[in-house]
Amino acid sequence: MDVKCPIITQNGEWRYQIGDGYLSLREVLSQFPNYNDPSKIQSVVDAINNTSFTGELTDEERGIYGTRVKEQLLVANCKLLYQKMNEYVDTTMPSNFSVVSLNQKYSLGFKAIDELYKNVFGRYQTETGLHGITVNGVIDTDNSPSVSYTLYSYISLDNPKPDLHRMIEDLTMGFYKTRGGIDYDKTEIFVNHLKDIPDIDVSKEAISSSFDSPTEPAGKYVVTLSNELDTRSCDILGNIVATFLSYVEHVREGFSINPNRISSDADYYSNVFASTDLEMLSAISADMKDYSSYDHKRISTAAKEIYPVVDKVKDYLFKKVEKNAVCDDISRLNDLVKQGKIHIEPIKSSERE
Repeated sequence: MDVKCPIITQNGEWRYQIGDGYLSLREVLSQFPNYNDPSKIQSVVDAINNTSFTGELTDEERGIYGTRVKEQLLVANCKLLYQKMNEYVDTTMPSNFSVVSLNQKYSLGFKAIDELYKNVFGRYQTETGLHGITVNGVIDTDNSPSVSYTLYSYISLDNPKPDLHRMIEDLTMGFYKTRGGIDYDKTEIFVNHLKDIPDIDVSKEAISSSFDSPTEPAGKYVVTLSNELDTRSCDILGNIVATFLSYVEHVREGFSINPNRISSDADYYSNVFASTDLEMLSAISADMKDYSSYDHKRISTAAKEIYPVVDKVKDYLFKKVEKNAVCDDISRLNDLVKQGKIHIEPIKSSERE
């Protein structure tokens, strides 16, 4: 016998198993608002559904009680979700996030966003910047498009935990509304109610199948770094950057320029531009940007031309620009160097400022 089905006692009274107890329908209906355990609430749902067999409730009564119990089951599942997602963020995001490398920051950020959206069966798109990740998301149901819930979040890479916790609140509210929630319309009030519900041992609970994904997500976009720039373009840009930085050192420190060192540095920068080393690319880009405001006119003029090209290579890793556009910009920059329109090598004293 299925223990969730009604059982009959010796005196003919129908009783229902809720947890470890066997209750009459009157006891079930009087106690269910106090339940927070999803498994018990699911048993109440089953008990009310089974009154279509026992005849203890009319169709109208069953509909009314069924709606109320399903609302509570949904809230209990939202509590589980909310608790589970917050525990994930608190345990996986390092407390010393500020000293984590930039590549690792992006990796942890993308992983957290993906994990949180998986919990609510949502889909999202991301836009990346040097200091954070913008997330545009949607949680769908099988119902009309108007039931879909849209979200916008910004995750700072300086201190992502507060932003991720705010995202969790929005995701939980979106899950609640798209699964038929009726009691709460404001996220703050709903989240405060969830906080008042005692924590549940997540390791022993499973989210009810009543609230699984109705369909496979329409599409999920996870940004992964990729780089397929051709070797020639990387070599050209690597040589320009190496020569320019050697020239800057020559002007600032008075050191003579060592062609062998330029050649070695050019190989190094070429490999950086051919890689997905976002941290190094960002550092090179930042250096170029700083030199663009340098008080030496020739240095600042050259840096203003080099900076946007290097920065575009960084953007290319996130597929924000096309490969051809990056290669074309590198070629144009190389032409400016060849034509002498920007100077990145020592010049005669008479030509100095």
